[in-house]
Amino acid sequence: MAWTDKERVVVPVDLSEITYSAVKVAADFTTENTNIHIIHVVREINPALVGGLLGKEFTDDRPKVSEEILREKMASEFPGVNIHVDKGEPGAVIPEFAESVQADLIVMTSYGRKGMKEHMIGSVAERVLRLAQCPVLILK
Repeated sequence: MAWTDKERVVVPVDLSEITYSAVKVAADFTTENTNIHIIHVVREINPALVGGLLGKEFTDDRPKVSEEILREKMASEFPGVNIHVDKGEPGAVIPEFAESVQADLIVMTSYGRKGMKEHMIGSVAERVLRLAQCPVLILK
């Protein structure tokens, strides 16, 4: 096995087109799509606050809808990928998830910035980089 071949690669996505490009890069590190674990993290919201504002009980369908979107998007180009949707703070959940699946690599994108900020990476990417127990490849 070459040093670039990975058993398990985690790819965090936020459902934007740019983050899907990381799946293509992850595929270059694996021999099969089943070795790719795509994760989308839905940020927590306070249901009591939202329910109080709307005057009714609040049901959060975002995880279910996100999973459906990901399955539809990945089905044709990357059949067999593992799709996971979780709730929480992405910068903390992604490294925990990568450790739970014993990932060899995390491949993720970071949004480009202008001016002085262009030399820095995004806050989620930075936190993942600090907390991950495996190598992290950040794509600009």
